[in-house]
Amino acid sequence: MHITGLHHVAIIASDYARSRDFYCRALGFKVIAENWREERLSWKLDLALPGGGQIELFSFPSPPPRPSRPEAPNKIIFIPLVYPPSVRKGLDGLQ
Repeated sequence: MHITGLHHVAIIASDYARSRDFYCRALGFKVIAENWREERLSWKLDLALPGGGQIELFSFPSPPPRPSRPEAPNKIIFIPLVYPPSVRKGLDGLQ
């Protein structure tokens, strides 16, 4: 199987302003979309990665301290991969 890239990487941050500054100013990623989610009292920031992928930065005021779980702050929680068409066709039936 040949992976050709990442679709997106999701990251949870407890300090939205600091994390946004780091990814935008320090690393230079461009903002695709930024949304305040009132029902969760949190931000969702979509950032463009070189090659077409994205970072999805989620903020939560008090994320649970789970250093060994996917929901831990500043941990990658989900990585959708990009496959060439020949591989995608074979994966269509899997769920």
